Amino acid sequence: MSVVKVTRHVRVAHVVPRLQAEDRDEAVRELAATFAASGALTKAKADALVEEVLQREGEGTTGIGGSVAVPHAKTTLTKELIVAVGLADRGIDFASVDGDPVHVVFLIASPPDASADYLALMKWVVSLTRSKLWMKLLRGCTTAEAVVDVLEESGSGKA
Repeated sequence: MSVVKVTRHVRVAHVVPRLQAEDRDEAVRELAATFAASGALTKAKADALVEEVLQREGEGTTGIGGSVAVPHAKTTLTKELIVAVGLADRGIDFASVDGDPVHVVFLIASPPDASADYLALMKWVVSLTRSKLWMKLLRGCTTAEAVVDVLEESGSGKA
């Protein structure tokens, strides 16, 4: 899957440039609420997604290091892969593998039959987070539009 196809899953309506959440569970709830607010999921489905994601978190942290967490669920609650992105200035404890607080959260909901797209998205997120330049640019964003722009540019080879 090309980066263009990956980034089409990140919509401005699903970006929170200043998360208010102070912990992992609140961050997941805040990001899932963007799906309900945009109509991508009903409120009931967004709430059910939160429960599925938090259950998954109980199996092992999705704090992948480098100040990034990728809480996710393969779920029948959505018919398409959807992504929400949140930035946390203060940092959030996700019990990350490196012990550092998380400043960028990617909430991913994927239908069970979208494995190829899901894996491509996860690979893209991991590669993005390994770049100090892209992470600095991303963390410096103050609007949802800027976050989407940085994510789209990250795959174009420009910096």
